[in-house]
Amino acid sequence: PLVSSFYRSFNGFVDEMGWAAAWNYLATKESRYRNDAIQYYAEKPPQAGWVLSWDDKSYGLSFLIYDIAKMSGDQGLMAQAQANIDADRNFWMYSIPKLDDAVGILDKWGSLRYAATSSFLSLIWSKRTGSQENLQFGKGQIDYILGGNPHGFSFIVGNGPRSPQNPHHRGAHGPYGNTIMSNPVKTR
Repeated sequence: PLVSSFYRSFNGFVDEMGWAAAWNYLATKESRYRNDAIQYYAEKPPQAGWVLSWDDKSYGLSFLIYDIAKMSGDQGLMAQAQANIDADRNFWMYSIPKLDDAVGILDKWGSLRYAATSSFLSLIWSKRTGSQENLQFGKGQIDYILGGNPHGFSFIVGNGPRSPQNPHHRGAHGPYGNTIMSNPVKTR
């Protein structure tokens, strides 16, 4: 599309188009959006081994496709979405490397963002299906991040006495200027 010159998606744009079409369908109930969402989903279904992120909406799209299929009674599409969701949830629960045998580590950069998102998806899936396994997994990931880990360390800035104080991240760094290179003030 037109944005490809400045929106550098490593994953392509099909998942975003499907994500947008699905949300548009849920908001308007216009069949053209439903059809577009299903077409984009078929074109690029999620592959277990990643998670919903800024660059990949296919995992979130699976949840929306599941809901759309359930609303319309399309058992085949619902089963396909459920199989994709289950494959990804199983990857996170059983196959991904884990820190302290607890929290999933997908990537070395910002790994807890992926664990938190996976937790969010597991909690949604638990709510949709009643899966206690997904509920426990989702709660366990978040509990670990918030400090329920062998180190008693919260990974959320300012959340308790044992938490990051001066992280190297623009949102928590505290510079006044538009730079991450200046010295941060400990607290603002």
